[in-house]
Amino acid sequence: MQSSTKITIFCILAATTFNLLGFTLTSPLNPTIGQHFNLPTGASFGSLTSAYPLGMLIGLFTWPRLSDILGRRLILIISLLGSGIGLSLQSYAVYSGKSLKYFLLSRVFTGMFSGSAPVAKAFLSDIADAREKELRDNDPEFLVEKNIVPEYNLVSKYLGWRDAAATLSYICGPALGGLLYEFIRCIGNSAKTMNAKMTWMNQGRSMTTKAVVGNAFEGRANALSFVIGMSALGSLIASLLIMTFVKDIQKDDMLSSNDDDDEEESSKLEEAAKKDLQMNSCPLGQSLWTGVATVCVISFLYHIADSTFFAFYPALLQSQMGFSAREIGMSFTGFACVSFLFSATSLSSRLIERTGVVNACALGLTAVGTGLLGLSTSASPLVGVGLMKLLTFGAAAMYFAGVPLYGPTIPTMLLLCVPPHQRGSVLGIDGIINTMGRIVSPLLMGEIYRRHGATATFGSASIFVFTSSYIALLRRFFVKRTQRKLAEEGSF
Repeated sequence: MQSSTKITIFCILAATTFNLLGFTLTSPLNPTIGQHFNLPTGASFGSLTSAYPLGMLIGLFTWPRLSDILGRRLILIISLLGSGIGLSLQSYAVYSGKSLKYFLLSRVFTGMFSGSAPVAKAFLSDIADAREKELRDNDPEFLVEKNIVPEYNLVSKYLGWRDAAATLSYICGPALGGLLYEFIRCIGNSAKTMNAKMTWMNQGRSMTTKAVVGNAFEGRANALSFVIGMSALGSLIASLLIMTFVKDIQKDDMLSSNDDDDEEESSKLEEAAKKDLQMNSCPLGQSLWTGVATVCVISFLYHIADSTFFAFYPALLQSQMGFSAREIGMSFTGFACVSFLFSATSLSSRLIERTGVVNACALGLTAVGTGLLGLSTSASPLVGVGLMKLLTFGAAAMYFAGVPLYGPTIPTMLLLCVPPHQRGSVLGIDGIINTMGRIVSPLLMGEIYRRHGATATFGSASIFVFTSSYIALLRRFFVKRTQRKLAEEGSF
């Protein structure tokens, strides 16, 4: 592999980590942000999580599609830069005491530049294609001798690395965000309280309760603003990395040397072989768009559950265990190490290679659903305190173990269904559908949380995940049955 390609891959992965710090730095602070705006836990609290995905609908419709036309690098730069600006606006809104409406609008604006994830995945897939061409040009027998199947190996491996880079932000971000918040708030409160105390003492008075509360509120706002500002800096650094070190993969690099010679012959055979090719390439559909639609449904159901976890797991730790922001952050960091271990070792890639992409997907979803079901049980009032803590942390560990097993399977299945020049568009469509789930989920689940508590909320989320796993296995069963029928009829 050429050094420039290694640098490109490294910078894409590093940019993923820095950009996601915008989410992970503030993830343990969601309850604190709700307190800042005097929001009760419920649908209004869920609006903090829904505002960003609302903007994502625009971003995911625009940027991935444009990346197919204008190139991945340019769109990544614009997307990451816009995210940094949006996060800066959020930081300013908290610091200056702007209204909740202003803060939510700034979150929507940030979401409008959220196309970096599908574009990065498409970029890594392009690199995998270029690498395949390089191997084939150097030694045409290499792929066969080494049993390398690019769609199931290189692509899934690179996507697994991206998941590892994303998980790294979950390891560093929550703990760092919690520590920074507590540190800045402590310093700010001490300084302002001391200044106020000196002022009142000089006037021959003692500090009132109102003054103390006002200083505490201002210290909290300043600490929140600082942490959000640091997340903005992460996105800006990510944009600078792509701008400075990354080069676009030329389309010619993804084509074999004899593609032009065979183009005419391939076009003649394309229509006759279309049905068979679609059956082979799309593991969950008998046609390209059937497979894409099925994958999107599975991903949609998962993201409903995933957004529920990240919206209300911190609230669960705070309300039932009395965790501070720092302790919530440390909890996320510890469990994220589990995901990082699975992603960095390409366990998902090897699982896909041995069991098939659909089975790997179902296995990951089952682990995620089991974790959510465990959280539902731990939140039950019938469970004692000691058992509650054991179930909560065990369920969270199961959840974080399932995510890296599931993560690379969805883009891998989608990329098997579409040609390279449509990768960004299809991954963008998947992102749009997922975002719709992330918009609805916090509001719906927030209302369930308010009315029925954490047990019903996490239990409902587990049902969505188990349903998506069932759909994947059922669709694969029907596709394989159709393949066997066609084989028996001599179609293969």
